[in-house]
Amino acid sequence: MIDKKLFRILRSLVIGGFFYFVACDTVPSGNDSTPTFEKTFGSSGNDIGYAMLKDGQSFVLAGSLSSSGVSDVLLIKVSAEGDSLWSRQYGTANDDVPQKIIRLADGSYVVVGYSVNPTSQNSDLLLIHVLSNGNLINLKTIPESGPTRAMDVVEHTASGELFISGRQQGLAATRGYISRITKSGSIVWSRTFGSGGLNSFTGISTTTGGNLLAIGYKETSEENRDFWILEVNANGDSLEEYVYGTSGDDFANGARSMNDGTIFLLGNTNVFGDIDGYALRIDQNGDSLWSRSFGALQEDDLQSVISTSDGGFVLCGFTRSLGVGGDLWLNKISQNGALIWSQHHGGSGFESGSDLAEASDGSLLIIGETSSMGFGGSDIYLIRTNRYGEFNQALPE
Repeated sequence: MIDKKLFRILRSLVIGGFFYFVACDTVPSGNDSTPTFEKTFGSSGNDIGYAMLKDGQSFVLAGSLSSSGVSDVLLIKVSAEGDSLWSRQYGTANDDVPQKIIRLADGSYVVVGYSVNPTSQNSDLLLIHVLSNGNLINLKTIPESGPTRAMDVVEHTASGELFISGRQQGLAATRGYISRITKSGSIVWSRTFGSGGLNSFTGISTTTGGNLLAIGYKETSEENRDFWILEVNANGDSLEEYVYGTSGDDFANGARSMNDGTIFLLGNTNVFGDIDGYALRIDQNGDSLWSRSFGALQEDDLQSVISTSDGGFVLCGFTRSLGVGGDLWLNKISQNGALIWSQHHGGSGFESGSDLAEASDGSLLIIGETSSMGFGGSDIYLIRTNRYGEFNQALPE
Protein backbone atom coordinates (compact mmCIF):
# COMPACT_ATOMS: atom_id res chain seq x y z
CA MET A 1 0.00 0.00 0.00
CA ILE A 2 1.15 3.54 -0.55
CA ASP A 3 1.68 6.36 1.91
CA LYS A 4 -1.56 8.20 2.58
CA LYS A 5 -0.05 11.52 1.49
CA LEU A 6 1.13 10.16 -1.83
CA PHE A 7 -1.08 10.35 -4.90
CA ARG A 8 -0.66 7.45 -7.27
CA ILE A 9 -1.33 8.85 -10.72
CA LEU A 10 -1.75 5.92 -13.06
CA ARG A 11 -1.86 7.04 -16.67
CA SER A 12 -3.59 4.25 -18.51
CA LEU A 13 -1.72 4.96 -21.72
CA VAL A 14 1.50 4.08 -19.90
CA ILE A 15 0.74 1.48 -17.24
CA GLY A 16 -0.93 -1.73 -18.32
CA GLY A 17 -3.86 -0.18 -20.14
CA PHE A 18 -4.96 0.69 -23.64
CA PHE A 19 -7.97 2.19 -25.30
CA TYR A 20 -10.37 0.02 -27.24
CA PHE A 21 -12.79 1.67 -29.63
CA VAL A 22 -16.20 0.18 -30.34
CA ALA A 23 -17.34 1.72 -33.61
CA CYS A 24 -20.11 -0.76 -34.42
CA ASP A 25 -21.87 -3.77 -32.99
CA THR A 26 -19.79 -6.90 -32.49
CA VAL A 27 -21.96 -9.89 -33.37
CA PRO A 28 -21.90 -12.62 -30.72
CA SER A 29 -21.56 -16.24 -31.68
CA GLY A 30 -24.09 -18.74 -30.35
CA ASN A 31 -27.80 -19.35 -30.25
CA ASP A 32 -29.91 -18.43 -27.25
CA SER A 33 -33.70 -18.61 -27.40
CA THR A 34 -34.32 -17.19 -23.91
CA PRO A 35 -37.63 -15.24 -23.77
CA THR A 36 -36.83 -11.53 -23.89
CA PHE A 37 -38.92 -8.42 -23.30
CA GLU A 38 -38.96 -4.67 -22.90
CA LYS A 39 -41.33 -2.91 -20.48
CA THR A 40 -41.94 0.61 -19.27
CA PHE A 41 -43.22 1.96 -15.97
CA GLY A 42 -44.16 5.55 -15.34
CA SER A 43 -46.46 8.49 -15.74
CA SER A 44 -46.87 11.43 -18.12
CA GLY A 45 -43.92 13.13 -16.41
CA ASN A 46 -40.22 12.34 -16.50
CA ASP A 47 -39.57 9.00 -14.79
CA ILE A 48 -36.16 7.32 -14.58
CA GLY A 49 -34.91 3.92 -13.45
CA TYR A 50 -31.74 4.21 -11.37
CA ALA A 51 -30.87 0.95 -9.63
CA MET A 52 -31.61 -2.75 -9.50
CA LEU A 53 -31.18 -5.43 -6.85
CA LYS A 54 -31.23 -9.18 -7.47
CA ASP A 55 -32.85 -11.06 -4.58
CA GLY A 56 -33.05 -14.79 -5.20
CA GLN A 57 -35.00 -15.31 -8.43
CA SER A 58 -36.61 -11.85 -8.21
CA PHE A 59 -35.39 -8.34 -8.98
CA VAL A 60 -36.19 -5.08 -7.19
CA LEU A 61 -36.20 -1.93 -9.33
CA ALA A 62 -35.67 1.55 -7.89
CA GLY A 63 -36.73 4.60 -9.87
CA SER A 64 -38.28 8.04 -9.65
CA LEU A 65 -41.94 8.67 -10.54
CA SER A 66 -43.23 12.18 -11.32
CA SER A 67 -46.97 11.58 -11.19
CA SER A 68 -47.84 14.04 -8.42
CA GLY A 69 -46.02 17.21 -9.45
CA VAL A 70 -42.88 16.18 -7.56
CA SER A 71 -40.78 13.04 -7.89
CA ASP A 72 -41.41 10.10 -5.58
CA VAL A 73 -39.38 6.92 -5.20
CA LEU A 74 -40.93 3.91 -6.92
CA LEU A 75 -39.92 0.36 -5.99
CA ILE A 76 -41.11 -2.54 -8.14
CA LYS A 77 -40.34 -6.19 -7.46
CA VAL A 78 -40.49 -8.32 -10.61
CA SER A 79 -39.84 -11.89 -11.64
CA ALA A 80 -37.22 -12.77 -14.25
CA GLU A 81 -40.10 -12.84 -16.75
CA GLY A 82 -40.94 -9.21 -15.93
CA ASP A 83 -44.15 -9.94 -14.01
CA SER A 84 -44.79 -7.41 -11.24
CA LEU A 85 -44.87 -9.01 -7.79
CA TRP A 86 -45.49 -5.74 -5.96
CA SER A 87 -44.91 -2.01 -6.39
CA ARG A 88 -44.75 0.76 -3.80
CA GLN A 89 -44.43 4.52 -4.00
CA TYR A 90 -42.69 6.56 -1.28
CA GLY A 91 -42.12 10.25 -0.99
CA THR A 92 -42.11 13.58 0.81
CA ALA A 93 -43.22 17.04 -0.31
CA ASN A 94 -39.87 17.36 -2.11
CA ASP A 95 -38.41 15.76 -5.24
CA ASP A 96 -37.13 12.40 -3.98
CA VAL A 97 -34.58 10.57 -6.10
CA PRO A 98 -33.14 7.09 -5.37
CA GLN A 99 -29.57 6.20 -6.28
CA LYS A 100 -28.90 2.78 -4.77
CA ILE A 101 -30.83 -0.13 -3.26
CA ILE A 102 -29.23 -2.92 -1.20
CA ARG A 103 -30.45 -5.98 0.69
CA LEU A 104 -29.54 -6.04 4.38
CA ALA A 105 -28.51 -9.12 6.35
CA ASP A 106 -32.03 -9.39 7.82
CA GLY A 107 -33.62 -9.53 4.33
CA SER A 108 -35.01 -6.00 4.33
CA TYR A 109 -34.07 -3.37 1.72
CA VAL A 110 -32.49 0.06 2.10
CA VAL A 111 -32.69 2.79 -0.55
CA VAL A 112 -30.51 5.90 -0.40
CA GLY A 113 -30.62 9.02 -2.54
CA TYR A 114 -31.54 12.64 -2.03
CA SER A 115 -34.54 14.89 -1.44
CA VAL A 116 -34.54 18.26 -3.23
CA ASN A 117 -36.64 21.20 -2.08
CA PRO A 118 -38.37 22.48 -5.28
CA THR A 119 -38.12 26.11 -4.11
CA SER A 120 -34.64 26.41 -2.59
CA GLN A 121 -33.09 23.51 -4.57
CA ASN A 122 -31.27 22.47 -1.39
CA SER A 123 -30.89 18.72 -1.05
CA ASP A 124 -30.89 16.42 1.98
CA LEU A 125 -29.90 12.79 2.31
CA LEU A 126 -32.80 10.40 1.71
CA LEU A 127 -33.07 7.04 3.51
CA ILE A 128 -35.88 4.55 2.90
CA HIS A 129 -36.00 1.23 4.78
CA VAL A 130 -38.62 -1.34 3.74
CA LEU A 131 -39.46 -4.97 4.35
CA SER A 132 -38.95 -7.48 1.52
CA ASN A 133 -42.68 -7.10 0.65
CA GLY A 134 -42.26 -3.33 0.24
CA ASN A 135 -43.98 -2.32 3.48
CA LEU A 136 -42.37 0.79 4.87
CA ILE A 137 -40.25 0.60 8.01
CA ASN A 138 -38.77 4.07 7.91
CA LEU A 139 -38.48 7.05 5.56
CA LYS A 140 -36.25 9.88 6.61
CA THR A 141 -34.62 12.96 5.12
CA ILE A 142 -31.36 13.82 6.85
CA PRO A 143 -30.16 17.44 6.70
CA GLU A 144 -26.44 18.18 6.75
CA SER A 145 -24.38 21.39 6.96
CA GLY A 146 -24.74 21.91 3.21
CA PRO A 147 -26.73 20.46 0.30
CA THR A 148 -25.86 16.74 0.33
CA ARG A 149 -26.65 13.80 -1.95
CA ALA A 150 -26.21 10.11 -1.17
CA MET A 151 -25.02 8.02 -4.11
CA ASP A 152 -24.24 4.60 -2.58
CA VAL A 153 -24.58 2.63 0.64
CA VAL A 154 -23.11 -0.48 2.22
CA GLU A 155 -24.06 -2.30 5.42
CA HIS A 156 -21.54 -2.60 8.26
CA THR A 157 -22.22 -6.21 9.21
CA ALA A 158 -20.63 -6.03 12.66
CA SER A 159 -22.90 -3.21 13.87
CA GLY A 160 -25.82 -3.31 11.42
CA GLU A 161 -25.23 0.37 10.69
CA LEU A 162 -24.85 1.90 7.24
CA PHE A 163 -22.00 3.69 5.48
CA ILE A 164 -23.08 6.20 2.84
CA SER A 165 -21.02 7.92 0.16
CA GLY A 166 -21.93 10.91 -1.95
CA ARG A 167 -21.15 14.59 -2.20
CA GLN A 168 -21.75 17.80 -0.27
CA GLN A 169 -21.87 21.27 -1.76
CA GLY A 170 -19.98 24.05 -0.01
CA LEU A 171 -19.44 27.74 -0.68
CA ALA A 172 -16.26 27.25 -2.70
CA ALA A 173 -16.29 23.58 -3.70
CA THR A 174 -18.22 20.34 -3.81
CA ARG A 175 -16.53 17.71 -1.66
CA GLY A 176 -16.75 13.95 -1.40
CA TYR A 177 -18.99 12.88 1.48
CA ILE A 178 -18.97 9.79 3.74
CA SER A 179 -21.20 9.16 6.74
CA ARG A 180 -22.01 6.38 9.17
CA ILE A 181 -25.68 6.24 10.12
CA THR A 182 -28.10 3.94 11.88
CA LYS A 183 -30.90 2.26 9.95
CA SER A 184 -33.30 4.69 11.61
CA GLY A 185 -31.39 7.61 10.07
CA SER A 186 -29.34 8.95 13.00
CA ILE A 187 -25.88 10.16 12.00
CA VAL A 188 -23.02 8.58 13.96
CA TRP A 189 -20.42 10.65 12.10
CA SER A 190 -19.97 12.35 8.73
CA ARG A 191 -16.88 13.61 6.90
CA THR A 192 -16.10 15.49 3.70
CA PHE A 193 -12.97 15.10 1.59
CA GLY A 194 -11.38 16.94 -1.33
CA SER A 195 -10.30 20.54 -1.78
CA GLY A 196 -11.37 22.93 -4.52
CA GLY A 197 -13.56 22.26 -7.51
CA LEU A 198 -15.94 19.37 -8.06
CA ASN A 199 -15.35 16.19 -6.07
CA SER A 200 -17.74 13.33 -5.40
CA PHE A 201 -17.93 9.75 -4.21
CA THR A 202 -20.25 7.63 -6.34
CA GLY A 203 -19.56 4.25 -4.74
CA ILE A 204 -18.54 2.68 -1.44
CA SER A 205 -17.40 -0.79 -0.38
CA THR A 206 -15.78 -2.53 2.59
CA THR A 207 -12.37 -4.19 2.72
CA THR A 208 -11.47 -7.54 4.28
CA GLY A 209 -9.81 -5.60 7.09
CA GLY A 210 -13.01 -3.74 7.98
CA ASN A 211 -12.10 -0.42 6.38
CA LEU A 212 -14.07 1.46 3.71
CA LEU A 213 -13.23 2.36 0.14
CA ALA A 214 -15.04 5.48 -1.08
CA ILE A 215 -14.86 5.64 -4.87
CA GLY A 216 -15.57 8.54 -7.21
CA TYR A 217 -13.83 11.42 -8.94
CA LYS A 218 -11.59 14.25 -7.81
CA GLU A 219 -10.74 17.56 -9.46
CA THR A 220 -6.95 17.49 -9.79
CA SER A 221 -6.59 20.62 -11.89
CA GLU A 222 -8.90 23.27 -13.27
CA GLU A 223 -11.75 21.54 -15.14
CA ASN A 224 -9.89 18.23 -15.03
CA ARG A 225 -11.04 15.30 -12.91
CA ASP A 226 -9.62 11.84 -12.31
CA PHE A 227 -10.98 8.63 -10.81
CA TRP A 228 -10.50 8.66 -7.03
CA ILE A 229 -10.41 6.09 -4.24
CA LEU A 230 -10.10 7.02 -0.59
CA GLU A 231 -9.65 4.38 2.11
CA VAL A 232 -10.96 5.31 5.56
CA ASN A 233 -11.43 3.36 8.77
CA ALA A 234 -14.76 2.75 10.51
CA ASN A 235 -14.39 6.11 12.29
CA GLY A 236 -13.95 8.03 9.04
CA ASP A 237 -10.21 8.66 9.41
CA SER A 238 -8.37 8.86 6.08
CA LEU A 239 -5.81 6.09 5.54
CA GLU A 240 -4.83 5.89 1.85
CA GLU A 241 -5.62 7.84 -1.29
CA TYR A 242 -5.40 6.78 -4.92
CA VAL A 243 -5.94 8.82 -8.07
CA TYR A 244 -6.14 7.29 -11.54
CA GLY A 245 -6.70 8.92 -14.87
CA THR A 246 -5.76 10.05 -18.32
CA SER A 247 -4.55 13.42 -19.51
CA GLY A 248 -8.20 14.36 -20.12
CA ASP A 249 -11.24 14.85 -17.91
CA ASP A 250 -12.29 11.51 -16.37
CA PHE A 251 -15.73 11.38 -14.76
CA ALA A 252 -16.78 8.42 -12.57
CA ASN A 253 -20.49 7.60 -12.62
CA GLY A 254 -20.24 4.57 -10.36
CA ALA A 255 -18.20 1.72 -8.98
CA ARG A 256 -18.70 -1.90 -8.03
CA SER A 257 -16.73 -4.37 -5.94
CA MET A 258 -16.47 -7.89 -7.32
CA ASN A 259 -16.41 -11.15 -5.41
CA ASP A 260 -12.69 -11.58 -6.14
CA GLY A 261 -11.91 -8.30 -4.37
CA THR A 262 -11.23 -6.28 -7.50
CA ILE A 263 -13.05 -3.00 -8.08
CA PHE A 264 -14.47 -1.48 -11.26
CA LEU A 265 -14.73 2.28 -11.75
CA LEU A 266 -16.99 3.35 -14.61
CA GLY A 267 -17.74 6.60 -16.34
CA ASN A 268 -16.38 8.59 -19.25
CA THR A 269 -13.30 10.40 -20.50
CA ASN A 270 -12.68 13.13 -23.08
CA VAL A 271 -9.00 12.30 -23.60
CA PHE A 272 -9.60 11.81 -27.35
CA GLY A 273 -11.68 14.97 -27.73
CA ASP A 274 -15.13 13.39 -27.78
CA ILE A 275 -16.68 11.69 -24.72
CA ASP A 276 -16.07 7.95 -24.53
CA GLY A 277 -17.09 5.35 -22.00
CA TYR A 278 -14.22 4.58 -19.61
CA ALA A 279 -13.67 1.57 -17.35
CA LEU A 280 -10.86 0.94 -14.87
CA ARG A 281 -10.28 -2.29 -12.92
CA ILE A 282 -8.00 -2.31 -9.87
CA ASP A 283 -6.86 -5.02 -7.48
CA GLN A 284 -7.12 -5.19 -3.68
CA ASN A 285 -3.91 -3.16 -3.27
CA GLY A 286 -5.11 -0.28 -5.40
CA ASP A 287 -2.96 -1.22 -8.39
CA SER A 288 -4.42 -0.76 -11.85
CA LEU A 289 -5.03 -4.05 -13.67
CA TRP A 290 -6.22 -2.39 -16.86
CA SER A 291 -8.23 0.52 -18.20
CA ARG A 292 -10.25 0.72 -21.38
CA SER A 293 -12.11 3.36 -23.34
CA PHE A 294 -15.20 2.34 -25.34
CA GLY A 295 -16.82 4.56 -27.93
CA ALA A 296 -16.71 6.23 -31.30
CA LEU A 297 -17.33 9.76 -32.58
CA GLN A 298 -20.25 10.84 -30.39
CA GLU A 299 -20.97 10.85 -26.65
CA ASP A 300 -20.74 7.41 -25.01
CA ASP A 301 -21.01 6.71 -21.30
CA LEU A 302 -20.78 3.74 -18.90
CA GLN A 303 -22.94 3.51 -15.78
CA SER A 304 -22.71 0.05 -14.20
CA VAL A 305 -21.08 -3.39 -14.42
CA ILE A 306 -21.74 -6.95 -13.26
CA SER A 307 -19.70 -10.13 -13.29
CA THR A 308 -21.36 -12.97 -15.21
CA SER A 309 -21.50 -16.69 -14.51
CA ASP A 310 -19.15 -17.46 -17.42
CA GLY A 311 -16.33 -15.41 -15.85
CA GLY A 312 -16.75 -12.25 -17.89
CA PHE A 313 -18.31 -8.85 -17.24
CA VAL A 314 -21.12 -6.82 -18.81
CA LEU A 315 -21.04 -3.01 -18.81
CA CYS A 316 -24.13 -0.87 -19.40
CA GLY A 317 -24.70 2.77 -20.21
CA PHE A 318 -25.71 4.73 -23.30
CA THR A 319 -24.24 5.47 -26.70
CA ARG A 320 -24.94 8.32 -29.12
CA SER A 321 -22.44 6.85 -31.61
CA LEU A 322 -24.91 4.07 -32.49
CA GLY A 323 -28.65 4.16 -33.08
CA VAL A 324 -30.84 7.26 -33.16
CA GLY A 325 -30.96 9.84 -30.39
CA GLY A 326 -29.02 7.73 -27.89
CA ASP A 327 -29.40 4.01 -27.22
CA LEU A 328 -29.08 1.74 -24.21
CA TRP A 329 -25.63 0.19 -24.57
CA LEU A 330 -24.24 -3.19 -23.48
CA ASN A 331 -20.61 -4.36 -23.72
CA LYS A 332 -19.45 -7.85 -22.77
CA ILE A 333 -15.76 -8.04 -21.87
CA SER A 334 -13.31 -10.68 -20.67
CA GLN A 335 -11.29 -10.71 -17.45
CA ASN A 336 -8.59 -8.59 -19.09
CA GLY A 337 -11.05 -6.13 -20.60
CA ALA A 338 -11.07 -7.46 -24.18
CA LEU A 339 -14.35 -6.85 -25.98
CA ILE A 340 -16.43 -10.00 -26.62
CA TRP A 341 -19.60 -8.37 -27.96
CA SER A 342 -21.43 -5.04 -28.03
CA GLN A 343 -25.16 -4.37 -28.44
CA HIS A 344 -27.39 -1.31 -28.38
CA HIS A 345 -31.17 -1.01 -28.05
CA GLY A 346 -33.50 1.93 -28.49
CA GLY A 347 -36.02 3.80 -30.57
CA SER A 348 -36.25 7.29 -32.02
CA GLY A 349 -35.77 8.94 -28.61
CA PHE A 350 -33.20 8.49 -25.85
CA GLU A 351 -32.53 5.23 -24.01
CA SER A 352 -29.99 4.55 -21.29
CA GLY A 353 -29.03 1.70 -18.99
CA SER A 354 -28.36 2.62 -15.36
CA ASP A 355 -27.94 -0.79 -13.72
CA LEU A 356 -28.20 -4.48 -14.56
CA ALA A 357 -28.29 -8.02 -13.17
CA GLU A 358 -27.90 -11.56 -14.46
CA ALA A 359 -30.72 -14.10 -14.20
CA SER A 360 -30.06 -17.73 -13.29
CA ASP A 361 -30.13 -18.76 -16.98
CA GLY A 362 -27.50 -16.18 -17.95
CA SER A 363 -29.94 -13.69 -19.47
CA LEU A 364 -29.59 -10.01 -18.58
CA LEU A 365 -32.07 -7.59 -17.01
CA ILE A 366 -31.27 -3.90 -17.42
CA ILE A 367 -33.01 -0.89 -15.88
CA GLY A 368 -32.79 2.64 -17.21
CA GLU A 369 -34.93 5.18 -19.02
CA THR A 370 -36.64 5.61 -22.37
CA SER A 371 -38.28 8.53 -24.16
CA SER A 372 -39.21 6.45 -27.22
CA MET A 373 -42.12 4.61 -25.67
CA GLY A 374 -44.31 4.57 -22.59
CA PHE A 375 -46.56 7.19 -21.05
CA GLY A 376 -44.95 10.46 -22.15
CA GLY A 377 -41.82 12.32 -21.15
CA SER A 378 -39.32 9.68 -20.08
CA ASP A 379 -40.24 6.39 -18.43
CA ILE A 380 -38.56 3.72 -16.39
CA TYR A 381 -37.25 1.19 -18.89
CA LEU A 382 -36.77 -2.51 -18.12
CA ILE A 383 -35.45 -4.92 -20.69
CA ARG A 384 -34.43 -8.55 -20.65
CA THR A 385 -31.97 -9.77 -23.26
CA ASN A 386 -30.43 -13.17 -23.82
CA ARG A 387 -26.89 -13.85 -22.61
CA TYR A 388 -25.52 -12.19 -25.75
CA GLY A 389 -27.36 -8.92 -25.15
CA GLU A 390 -29.84 -9.61 -27.95
CA PHE A 391 -33.61 -9.39 -28.22
CA ASN A 392 -35.07 -12.55 -29.71
CA GLN A 393 -37.47 -12.14 -32.63
CA ALA A 394 -40.74 -12.40 -30.72
CA LEU A 395 -41.15 -10.03 -27.78
CA PRO A 396 -43.96 -10.98 -25.37
CA GLU A 397 -46.71 -8.45 -24.83
